[in-house]
Amino acid sequence: MPGRIERVSSYKLIAVDVDGTLLRSNGTVSDRTKQALSTAIERGHHLAVATGRRRRTARLVLEQLDLPYFLVASQGAAVWNDDEILFHSHLPVPAAHGVLRILQEHDMAAAILGNALQEDVIWVAGDWQANRRLSAYLSRNLQYVRPLENGALEHDPLELIVMDTMERLEQLNEALTGHPPPPPSPDAPAQPGPDECLPLWRVIFSRNQFTAGGAIEIVGPT
Repeated sequence: MPGRIERVSSYKLIAVDVDGTLLRSNGTVSDRTKQALSTAIERGHHLAVATGRRRRTARLVLEQLDLPYFLVASQGAAVWNDDEILFHSHLPVPAAHGVLRILQEHDMAAAILGNALQEDVIWVAGDWQANRRLSAYLSRNLQYVRPLENGALEHDPLELIVMDTMERLEQLNEALTGHPPPPPSPDAPAQPGPDECLPLWRVIFSRNQFTAGGAIEIVGPT
């Protein structure tokens, strides 16, 4: 890896994913990777970590590096430089309520990541404890979980996360976008929906994510 840095010295930014890229299978960053990134930064490069993870869980990984970095979190919904937020694309409250109505029609629960500029919170809508996959995800973050009472969202959320069977997720994807989901791919595309000219949200249909099952993430329109 150090040799490769020599050959790409004209580049100023190194962007890396977390799961399956920066992290090894045991959840740690290798000494070789740490040294290579440290060397790159010493030579004037900048490190950007881009991940679907929320900021808090991503930072637990980045603490292993002990290096300066930019963080692109929550499927690109927010970009951070340490504690400074540089960019955010939240889901407007009216759009979030529209998504929640569709979820209610499909009898599906959701985790709602709160506004990046507010306290760290995960709102939950629907009977999430009856959903094994969603329950497993939220159980690891219980101290941040709050029930969404009366459907009230005071601030634009970062994203909504839905986990269910593939058949039900495919039906939800069509309801949210107006068309069937794209074919499986390592990097799921963001689908505008339902109006591509003026989308209210974007939908990311991932397979084998989170708890080794399918998930739909609904994020802001830009």
